[in-house]
Amino acid sequence: MSKSMTGGAQKLMENFLESSSGKSALYDDNMNLVWSNYHEFFDSFDLKQVKSDCQLTSETALSVIADGVRAVLNITPIHKTVRTICAYVCIIKDSYDIYNLMSKTVISDFSNNLMNKSRIRIEKLALLNKQINEAAIELNEDIAESERLDRLSGLIREQDYLINAMFNETRFYIDTCYKELPENKEFCNLTLMFAAVFSYIGEDFRELKRKISLSVPEKDYYISKSGGMLLLAFLHLLRAHMTVSPLKSSVTLSAEYNVDVSPCGSFLIKLKTTLLPEDKTDESGLITSRAYRELAKKVIKYNYGGTFECIDTKKNMQTVFSVPVAKKNRGAMLNSCNVCYNNSESGIYRSYMREMLRREAEELTEPDL
Repeated sequence: MSKSMTGGAQKLMENFLESSSGKSALYDDNMNLVWSNYHEFFDSFDLKQVKSDCQLTSETALSVIADGVRAVLNITPIHKTVRTICAYVCIIKDSYDIYNLMSKTVISDFSNNLMNKSRIRIEKLALLNKQINEAAIELNEDIAESERLDRLSGLIREQDYLINAMFNETRFYIDTCYKELPENKEFCNLTLMFAAVFSYIGEDFRELKRKISLSVPEKDYYISKSGGMLLLAFLHLLRAHMTVSPLKSSVTLSAEYNVDVSPCGSFLIKLKTTLLPEDKTDESGLITSRAYRELAKKVIKYNYGGTFECIDTKKNMQTVFSVPVAKKNRGAMLNSCNVCYNNSESGIYRSYMREMLRREAEELTEPDL
């Protein structure tokens, strides 16, 4: 029995684990196995070896092989006091357990919505392909050759738009939802990154007749990680705001340094937009907005150890997030080859925003009903 855990407390934990779903184990404060309902795995599992590889002061998730397939092992330390751990609870969940949990979250709504949009786009691509074939072999003498070529060019261009939209949406979703942050030797200068991206947004949004307010700090602040995934998270958040924002409405973007509990302070981003009235927002748009906001939250909190807060009213949507920063660059310098925020056609910003900007520009030219 654990020296720090009473017999009554141990029995309560055992009863709880026995009654809950999952393959479980209870370890004492010395990381010795004291109870399990899945001896096939835990009798040979060495928790001390895990402790030598990573800190177990808070809940830790590991990928393990259970019954011949990959599963998730959650290790949760039970604290008797702030600094004293009296036991460790281990629970294994397989893919089906996780599917059951995911089906209750916005992830399933977003995945279904994404697949439905892909299905509609694929149907449209099939129709466009049929129309392209018909236009290519059309021998109607009443149609001038230039008119036929213009029609063919327009169909191919529309097909290209759809293919690129599907490719980028899937690519950027995977790059933030399922990928871990890669090891990176360069420090990313957040001041430069957001100053550059804000300037791109300012130019693009003014062309869309949106009122834009932008501000960034003068001093440089750094993160000791790649900035690419953080930039994608910010663009996911911008997309979430734009999806439920009226045409020609205002957008306020600000970046600032914030002194807080982190050793060197945090880099704080605020994004505020006007909201569409409820009767003018369709269900698909709401699901898309919520899901991209949640995806941004996942990256900022999980991958960058930041904070994320939603401050919405009936008229406005506002999101505030921050990530811990350093005041000095202690890594290798970025250059034109590895900087993630250039404005080239193949860069993250332009690739991500191209379809959204095109769609909003087209909506601006549509006649009012």
